[in-house]
Amino acid sequence: MTAVKIELDLDGRVEAGAMVGRALAQVRDLSNLLRPTELDLGLGPALQALADDFSGRTRIDISLDHVHPLPPLSDELQVAIYRIVQEALTNVARHAGAARVAVELEVVDGQVRLVVEDDGRGVAGEPTPHLGLLGIRERVTTLGGTLRVGAANGGGFRVEALIPVEAAA
Repeated sequence: MTAVKIELDLDGRVEAGAMVGRALAQVRDLSNLLRPTELDLGLGPALQALADDFSGRTRIDISLDHVHPLPPLSDELQVAIYRIVQEALTNVARHAGAARVAVELEVVDGQVRLVVEDDGRGVAGEPTPHLGLLGIRERVTTLGGTLRVGAANGGGFRVEALIPVEAAA
């Protein structure tokens, strides 16, 4: 377990901002290090188990479309993909009011393309950033990728990540 160090300035006040920043960084680092045991069976089966669990808990229909077999991907990239899908599905369950969600994963031109799209209420304009979307964005950009979020075609919400296959290799 990692301890959080509290620093006091000369006036005896806690540097709360710095302390919170360090704590969030430590939580993020721990989250990145935690490798889901489902990945022991491979990314495809791990995502299928995640989808099945999500559908069973939420009663939201989910389709998972991925290239089978997936090309070799680094452990860090597999964890990032799994966690991005996990967070996107959590957002669907919490905010979308969706009946269906589709997850697509493919490798095209040396990039992983991951799309999570629902048929829920969507958003008008730019979505309000919250910890879930911020975490997804950080995972994607840390690996040199790009993230697009916003309205899906025909309504709902869409998260699309493009991440180089060689990321974290």
